[in-house]
Amino acid sequence: AILSAGLILFAYDKWWIGPPPELSIAVLPFENMSADPEQEYFSDGVSEEILNVLAQIESLKVIARHSSVSFKGKDIDIATMAEQMGVQHILEGSVRRSGDRVRITAQLIDARDSSHLWSETYDRDYSAENLFSIQSEVARAITGRLRIALTGEDEERLAKVPTENTEAYAAYLLGRQWLNKRKVAELADAVEQFSLAIELDPQFAAAYAGLADACGLYGSYSGGQSNDRCPSSLAGEEQLARKAPELDPECAEAWITLGTKIWVQAVHMHETEPLPRIREKFVESINAFERGLELNPALSDAYHGYGTNLYFVHVYPDPPFGWIKAWQAGRWESVFDKGLEVDPLSIP
Repeated sequence: AILSAGLILFAYDKWWIGPPPELSIAVLPFENMSADPEQEYFSDGVSEEILNVLAQIESLKVIARHSSVSFKGKDIDIATMAEQMGVQHILEGSVRRSGDRVRITAQLIDARDSSHLWSETYDRDYSAENLFSIQSEVARAITGRLRIALTGEDEERLAKVPTENTEAYAAYLLGRQWLNKRKVAELADAVEQFSLAIELDPQFAAAYAGLADACGLYGSYSGGQSNDRCPSSLAGEEQLARKAPELDPECAEAWITLGTKIWVQAVHMHETEPLPRIREKFVESINAFERGLELNPALSDAYHGYGTNLYFVHVYPDPPFGWIKAWQAGRWESVFDKGLEVDPLSIP
């Protein structure tokens, strides 16, 4: 009887899914209301950027993009979506871009009864400054409605303008759209768009991160084909990735990209470098992942890279005993669990 009770308590603690936290939200892809269907990249990009802004607020649980996008184009009610993602609130909206004007509508829904807690329409001139302003205003309105007290650091991040060049920002959003496709032709287009964004604004940190990601994936998916806009070596890709956090140390994507590039370099160093140098690389990669996830915990792909890093014996002092202790403590398992928590409908 004692054994049975123990098993029940263990199962309850391990697998029972309780009610979602009150301060939790998923951002659905915004609907493209523009006359041009090709503008869908823009509406998707706006909603993803709002998601990333919200994810920087420490007391708010935000579900990652992969899970939210899985409902795109599906006729599923709000309550079901919220239950599957484990959130209390849903943010949905639409984007209409016409000439020099943009209209963004957003509404916050309580998943318990599908009631509308807040809604707003922003009708502005089309500019990068206005787009970032709208994203910040949406985040402030949501946190206000949920009674979340913003810290001074939160306010600084909300006021941030990554680029003042509107065309650079549009190119960046389009590059992200192509990057998410994960196909050779689209990855080549992503390289072009991120390169264009950098040409238009050489100080645009996120564009450097995007270019480093696109170049790495293009080389892998194309069977090693070269691209004139990409570095010709892994060391070159790492140097490109380093440019992003140098320009903007508060850019989460920059740190995740850098962590990935350093990790790839470390893996390829086994035949040429001494073990202390390899360990130094792995530790540097881990630090980059941790900084990126500290800035934006909703970047679910980062948990995979971070957790995979922790598998390597080189990471731990006193091998193999340091590795064994980490395994016994479930160090990397806890990272993957966190990845599933913020992205429950995708394997991180």
